Amino acid sequence: VMTDCSAALARQEDNCFRALTELALDFVVVIDLAGVVRYVSPAITRVMGYLPGEVVGRSFLDFVHPEDRPAGREDLARWSGSRDIVAVNLRFRHKDGSLRVLETSGVPIFGDAGAFLGFRGIDRDITAHRRAEEALRLQAFVQIIPDHVWRLDLEPPVPLNLTAGEQLKWILRGGRLAECNDAAAQALGYEGARDVRGKQLRELFGESAGSYNELILKGIQSGYRLTNFEQRTQDSHGNPQWHLCNVVGMVEDGCLVCAWGIERDITERKREQEEREQLEERLRQSQQLESIGRLAGGLAHEYNNLLTVINGYGDLLLGRLNESNPLRAPVEQIRKAGERAAALTRQLLAFSRKQVLQPQPLDLNALVAEHEDMFRGLADAGVEVVTRLEPSLHPVLADGAQIRQVLLNLVANAREAMPSGGVLRIETANVDVDAKFVSQHPEAAPGSYVLLAITDSGTGMDPEARRRIFEPFFAGPEAGSGTGLELPVVHGIVRQSEGWISVRSEPGVGTTFQIYLPRSEEPIPAADAFSPAGFPARNPETILVVEDQEAVRRLTVEVLKTQGYLILEAASGEEALHVAGRHSGSIHLMVSDVLMPGMSGRDLADRLAPLRPRMKVLFMSGYTEDVIAQRGVLDAGLAFISKPFAPKALALKVRDLLGPSRPNRILVVDDEPGIRHLFEEILRAEGYEVRTAANGIEALKRLKESACDLVITDLVMPEQEGIETIQAIRSDYPEARIIAISGQFEGRFLQVARMMGAQAALLKPIRSDELLDTVKRVLE
Repeated sequence: VMTDCSAALARQEDNCFRALTELALDFVVVIDLAGVVRYVSPAITRVMGYLPGEVVGRSFLDFVHPEDRPAGREDLARWSGSRDIVAVNLRFRHKDGSLRVLETSGVPIFGDAGAFLGFRGIDRDITAHRRAEEALRLQAFVQIIPDHVWRLDLEPPVPLNLTAGEQLKWILRGGRLAECNDAAAQALGYEGARDVRGKQLRELFGESAGSYNELILKGIQSGYRLTNFEQRTQDSHGNPQWHLCNVVGMVEDGCLVCAWGIERDITERKREQEEREQLEERLRQSQQLESIGRLAGGLAHEYNNLLTVINGYGDLLLGRLNESNPLRAPVEQIRKAGERAAALTRQLLAFSRKQVLQPQPLDLNALVAEHEDMFRGLADAGVEVVTRLEPSLHPVLADGAQIRQVLLNLVANAREAMPSGGVLRIETANVDVDAKFVSQHPEAAPGSYVLLAITDSGTGMDPEARRRIFEPFFAGPEAGSGTGLELPVVHGIVRQSEGWISVRSEPGVGTTFQIYLPRSEEPIPAADAFSPAGFPARNPETILVVEDQEAVRRLTVEVLKTQGYLILEAASGEEALHVAGRHSGSIHLMVSDVLMPGMSGRDLADRLAPLRPRMKVLFMSGYTEDVIAQRGVLDAGLAFISKPFAPKALALKVRDLLGPSRPNRILVVDDEPGIRHLFEEILRAEGYEVRTAANGIEALKRLKESACDLVITDLVMPEQEGIETIQAIRSDYPEARIIAISGQFEGRFLQVARMMGAQAALLKPIRSDELLDTVKRVLE
């Protein structure tokens, strides 16, 4: 009975097991020791698509993915004889060809004698679970990388047999951002990925959505894989950005269903690259300008010497030819041609930053106001001039004449850019430049500056024209813009003034030139009330002219002689020392070339300074600034005139240095009041400035109060004799001229007076004509 019951129970359990396996969602499989399937439950059809008869009798490895078969063999060998519950995950091929991940949990089967027979297991489809895990892992990985990762789903998919244009329209219409990481979302201006999932490209990018469509299309055309492609895009605020992109397209049934992309923001790298390229271009332009500048500088000296002679003698000839002279017209043409040549040389030196500047505190507002009449004249050409000047504008440190040239050149350029009229704006402002500004403008330097901006509403320039605008002759006479050096001159002057210039321009919009000049910490000097006269008064000053070029020296001497000066000349520094040493009178001014064989003009001035402490110096040169600066000629307080110079310019410069022309000052010293008054009346009638003293002590007091050019002194006087007075004058005032007079002891002391340093001696009684002739001769 017990045996029958056990058998019945066994049959009942077997029937229950079969019922459970047929109803279960998972399927049961029995595998023998060789891996052959001996039994599989009907649930396999629901899970894997196969009928049980298609599986039983075949090795389970036949259905495993080829890459997982080695692992399946190893697991089968490792579990043989094991009494533990085993578990393994392998990829199996579904009947429809897709892959499914099955999780197998099995127990070993042993025979009556304990022999291992195989396994009995339950297989569960965990494909969806595995994909979810992989998606979570991928999402976690994607979130931690700084690059922008996204997936674009295309609904409906894009047929690949369409044209490129049709594919773009299709992508734009059906593309949605299905996935992205937070970095990508934040680059678009959103807080996180959840804020952008499901949005169309047009919603995210607006008009710039096409750039992403083109990126995806390039991926399609390159075989659904695009690597290391640089793409220019825009952020949510419209700011330009650069990305390094990799894109992979997913294709099913001849259609593009989605695209994965990963982007790296290389905006900063591209900006640095552009700045480096700009710096290289500026360096190239600078080297080009420097080459031309060296050429111009090398020729400047000889050209300027020649032009000084040509233009100077042209001016002198014109001054001697009346309007009816037939030679006047040819000479005028020669003079005009020479002036044009001189102007061209100055322009070449200006753009190459080789000219001599004389910077001083300057008011830009006043400079603009000086040209209001010219600005009003632009109204006839339909140009409206608008000025916006900073009321409390700081002064700048610059050469007024050169900055005036900058203003006029830019206004003329603006006028040419507005042939049909327009608006010209002139603005000034105080500007503080910081490190951030300098990073965007390599030519700038931190500090306080004054801005001069010239803006026109004219034709504007394209990028190529903006890049080459300061090249010499880029816009030459063919374009109706003068010599083609006007804007290069502006650039050269501004850079030489330790400032910089910025240009903004677009075709059809207009152009803005922004000039930044360094602020001056010194106040603007008060205007000098003296207006230099064209000629000195009747008592002329003495000028020493030192020039190794004979033609230039002759011209300089002739110009100054026509102005009434007394001239000493020398062809070298050594000869000038000899001439100055022989000359017993005053030398009021030395006009000297800077660079001469043997001794420079500066060295000559230094050697003469102890001997002629009151002598002023005017340097002249046709060399460029960088050459003469090495000799110290540009030190503060030294006067300079550039060759070529016009005779009038030289005369005005000399007169300005010597100061207002005045009559010679004469001190009459005599204890007789009648003689003092007589001499004073005679000399004043001839235009001399006369003072008197009754004795030597009083005379020295007068000289201490104000220097005199000539002292007329009696020799026999109470309190202090004339000989003592002459000795004191010679000691304290070596440049003063002396005439000794005497009627005592038959003039025996007059010879002693001459030995003590008097230039002349007169015996009383003295006639008026004799007195005047002697005074004139001694002063000369």
